[in-house]
Amino acid sequence: MMSESDYPFEVVSIVGEANLPPQYLRRLAGKSEDEPVEERELDDFFRNSISEPEWKNKSQIVTARQFQSLVRLLKNELSETAVYRIGEIEIAVFILGKSSGETGLVFPRK
Repeated sequence: MMSESDYPFEVVSIVGEANLPPQYLRRLAGKSEDEPVEERELDDFFRNSISEPEWKNKSQIVTARQFQSLVRLLKNELSETAVYRIGEIEIAVFILGKSSGETGLVFPRK
């Protein structure tokens, strides 16, 4: 993802309820209880990363196709996906979805 700081994705499995409350995600991200939580759809979150407009160079197209593969993988392996952005400046991102009866979290590691 394009940002000022790039963190690798980390996969976490949580057994139990798929609809995790915002308070839980804030705590998991190390954020305060008053930090805003924004929910997005998977395609909307990756929209710019997966696009292939004419102005992108060869390297950018390769990166876009890697993100396209990631989105396909997430859609194939997870159901009920949602993306949560927590914070305003340093934003924590969680990609939630159900996999084999468990809740899977994917988020950039700090």
